[in-house]
Amino acid sequence: MRRHMMAFKFKEETSEETLQAVQDGYRAMQEENAGLLHVSVDPNISASRFKRYNWILTMDFATVAAWRQYEESEAHDRMVADNLTGNLDGITSIDYDIGETPAE
Repeated sequence: MRRHMMAFKFKEETSEETLQAVQDGYRAMQEENAGLLHVSVDPNISASRFKRYNWILTMDFATVAAWRQYEESEAHDRMVADNLTGNLDGITSIDYDIGETPAE
């Protein structure tokens, strides 16, 4: 399984509507990609640590092909253009395999 994680630092002035669109948009991607097994996108609730990032996204993919489908999808491009660009003060991501991830 391939895990894709992103941490976002949304600007303080980012609207609740935009944040809801981020949640709804990432969750809807699961309906378009059969190999996308799990999506979680929510605010960072850590109270005891310095918050460099205020939102976290985790996605689990059954195959490398499913991960690539997400990375190259129109839905991904729309998410970046419509909701992320201009609303972030910071972003980081990491991808890693849990066990062996089949190509297809």
